[in-house]
Amino acid sequence: MGAPKEATTARSESVLRRPLADTPYGYDVGSFIFHAQAEAGIEYDDNILRSNSFPGNPAPVGDFIGRVAPQATLQSNWDQHAIGISLGSEFDFYLNNPSQNYINYNGGINGRYDIDEEQQITGVLQYYRQVLPRGTPGVGVTGGQSFTNVLSADVKYLYTGEPFYLRIGPKYEYRTFEGSAPSANFNYFGFSARVGYRVTEDFSVFIDPSLQIYRYPGGVDFTGFDPNSQGFDFKVGVTYDLGSDVGLEAAVGYFQQWYQNGAVPPSGGLSANLALYWNPTEDWSFEVSGGRSLSQYRIVTGGIPNGNAIVTQIQARVGWLPTYNLLVDAGAGFSIYEFQDVSQNTNYYGGDVGARYFFNENYWIGPRYFYTTSTATNPSLPYIDNRIMLTVGARL
Repeated sequence: MGAPKEATTARSESVLRRPLADTPYGYDVGSFIFHAQAEAGIEYDDNILRSNSFPGNPAPVGDFIGRVAPQATLQSNWDQHAIGISLGSEFDFYLNNPSQNYINYNGGINGRYDIDEEQQITGVLQYYRQVLPRGTPGVGVTGGQSFTNVLSADVKYLYTGEPFYLRIGPKYEYRTFEGSAPSANFNYFGFSARVGYRVTEDFSVFIDPSLQIYRYPGGVDFTGFDPNSQGFDFKVGVTYDLGSDVGLEAAVGYFQQWYQNGAVPPSGGLSANLALYWNPTEDWSFEVSGGRSLSQYRIVTGGIPNGNAIVTQIQARVGWLPTYNLLVDAGAGFSIYEFQDVSQNTNYYGGDVGARYFFNENYWIGPRYFYTTSTATNPSLPYIDNRIMLTVGARL
């Protein structure tokens, strides 16, 4: 049962995405297959609070961080229909700053109902608790960690006929915050679709309309203003698939978001998505992705909340497979958060380089180095951060 022709063959054949070494079969549990893996690592971060020398900020602090991350999945092995369950967690321990210790965890269930060879209904129910990374919009440099808790449900109807294909359905999300969080709890109601037409075997065109509604059960947020909003995004795009060598998806459109609070002007402008996959040889792969959209972050200037940030971002990554069990890869990217009407921007730039080596199908090791820097019109926000880590893992 295939999905709409959106994920190109070049994407699945990228050395950055296809399995390294031989993938373990797992364990049969009735008509299901059980997989499990665990990673453990040590990291040194030279600026754990993402701070700078601005008056009132804490001095930059470095620390060693230990990390353990187990995961498990149970996936059906049926000829028709499918269901899967996943569980995972991450435990981070700071050597000299135990107040920064945290635990992430997640769980979910996904399913697929096959109507016939061209029609499917898919669904995902998921919950996760995740630390909000230091230095990101709305997350401060003092105090303890901040977390978001997210419960989401996503249902889609898929039609994979020729020459038309369709993906359409609703999504619901309830998000709560703990600690020095950037905003109050909210409900998200969304509805999105893709309607595509295959012009040739390799080339198709599509439209992506969507609606977004945000509702805050508290009535007013931490600023004392009503943050409820609603809006739309409409994009048109193309996909190009040249076998396992080149895959491209690009879309451009317009978004608009209106706010219940009259002090907050509407947000609107260009929206875009880009994904490019290129495999010049079996051992080399290049990927570029990016986009422009509205993000649910808010800041306050002069006592008036300014709606959300318009985010523009792009990332590039290269992978090299010198042997079947060793991947060397590097990436770089930037993102720009524009808070309209208050003349405040925050920009992030960074990159990483690393490797993953499989001793056999069950065990691997991988070093990695990350560099991140930010600039901002608010002088208390910019920072520079370096991280180096070593991770070992096992899977079955």
